[in-house]
Amino acid sequence: MVKEIKIIARVSSNESSRCSFCSHPIDGTLDFAAGVNHYLTAHGCKLLHLGQEDVPDDHHNPWATTVAFLGA
Repeated sequence: MVKEIKIIARVSSNESSRCSFCSHPIDGTLDFAAGVNHYLTAHGCKLLHLGQEDVPDDHHNPWATTVAFLGA
């Protein structure tokens, strides 16, 4: 039996946010790994994807960031 994923959380090395479950601060700009580990250990999420995302910088040039998607 496959477990259904009901919530997808995103952690980016370019953003600060709050945990989708408990509102814990997630600051991917300071400690990306800590944000990902919070979802894995505190909420039992599964890592769905880890990769690169390009976003525009202040001058509209591509800025490479790291992004993780986690599911529960």
